[in-house]
Amino acid sequence: MTTAPDQTLGGLAPGRRRLAALLSEAAELEHALLCQYLYAYLSLKRSVAEGVNWQQLELMRQWGASLLLIARQEMEHLGLVSNLLTAIGEAPRLSRPDFPLGPRAYDLGIPFRLEPFGLEALRRFVFFEMPAQPAGADLERLHALDERAPEHNSIALLYAEISELLSALDGPDLFIGPPGAQYTTPAIIPVPIRGVQTPNHPVYDVYLTAVTDLESAQASVAQIVLEGEGTPGDSPTSHFARFCDMFEQLQQQLAADPGFDPARPVVADPCAPGAVTVASSLAVRDVFDFSYGTILLLLHRFLAHADESHAELAALQAAVFFPMMTGVLRPLGEVCTQLPAHADGTTTAAPTFGTRANPLPLPAASTPSPTKPGCWPQTRRATRRRSARAWRSCTRTSSGSRATSRPTCGSARDSRPLVRGLDRPSPRDRSGPVRRAARRQRLHVRVRRRAGPRSRPIPAAARELDAPVGVTAARRKGA
Repeated sequence: MTTAPDQTLGGLAPGRRRLAALLSEAAELEHALLCQYLYAYLSLKRSVAEGVNWQQLELMRQWGASLLLIARQEMEHLGLVSNLLTAIGEAPRLSRPDFPLGPRAYDLGIPFRLEPFGLEALRRFVFFEMPAQPAGADLERLHALDERAPEHNSIALLYAEISELLSALDGPDLFIGPPGAQYTTPAIIPVPIRGVQTPNHPVYDVYLTAVTDLESAQASVAQIVLEGEGTPGDSPTSHFARFCDMFEQLQQQLAADPGFDPARPVVADPCAPGAVTVASSLAVRDVFDFSYGTILLLLHRFLAHADESHAELAALQAAVFFPMMTGVLRPLGEVCTQLPAHADGTTTAAPTFGTRANPLPLPAASTPSPTKPGCWPQTRRATRRRSARAWRSCTRTSSGSRATSRPTCGSARDSRPLVRGLDRPSPRDRSGPVRRAARRQRLHVRVRRRAGPRSRPIPAAARELDAPVGVTAARRKGA
């Protein structure tokens, strides 16, 4: 029996390549959008001591909550696009170009840049999330924002073409990816609500579904479009509607109080050379960028895993989402926007979300593979050493003396260590209470101490963590 050329895998190759390219572009877009939304959130003021009243502070708290919700759903969209890529046999894509990007990037006509919360930033966000063909009330809101609003949204048209290609290429040779590589909400956030797991409902406004056929693929695309632009219909909870509401509320506040500024005085372009010159602020920004890069690597190992065991995948899941994102990256970003960028103190530093190296699903041949057992302790030790070194440098002033206080994040409970496990005392801090508090941390960061009469032996648990896997297994077997 002869098969028609357009029905073979070779006949589907041009369309499949186009579909894979569009999905990769969609992943880059979702990644770039969520970074810009997070940057706007981190730039918001969080105290009346920063020149706002209590009513304005409450309004900014609501804006911050909306920005975080939208950023979480952009992460969800990135996960859905990764499921779509995996379903057609491609690898997830987490790399993207660094900021800033010009208006010609992705044929949008809108620049991609890190900008503090304000009318200009919100105007760009509205254009990002606008419907494909705005009409009626949506068109009126767009013209109220800017009479030069674009007539169509290229992001919405991108997903429209993806949906058309999925329908055109549907067949046994399209969804060839392993079903076990798909991730759903319980796999990402395995947190039961009051003891009851809810696999078919959103958790923290995140709802991931597996893609195994045309129906589930089209449902994923429709979910992204509905949450973003709110079509079909007129959803008041869409990203487009939320950004329009924030823009109108900020306009009202500025009309009542022209001196109102909801954002901290962050540098205009945090990615520019010389944007930050204070050494301590640079160190905190470097810790943020290193943490962001670590999250990308952990996500790629989690989404594009090879032969990791269930225990290793569970360790990746337990590290990347809640501790790293909410317990490391967010506090570091809030602290960074409070530190001076220059000696005059007129502007503050800001994170860059820099991708210094493309996160790849597998390392180069010259580096040890993360899928081999011996590489996990080696990677863990290197991460601890770099984290401890960066934290020690950022807790010192430019003159080299020890910093006496840390910036706060706006509440009394934030007086605790900003990053658990990264505040291990240096060799000079040898007071008893400090050492005992460090030992109580769940995440131990080993700091090599110089040999001396006052040095103490490293605990057995720490030695076991830093020992090779084979030695640790033999030691436990002998015990």
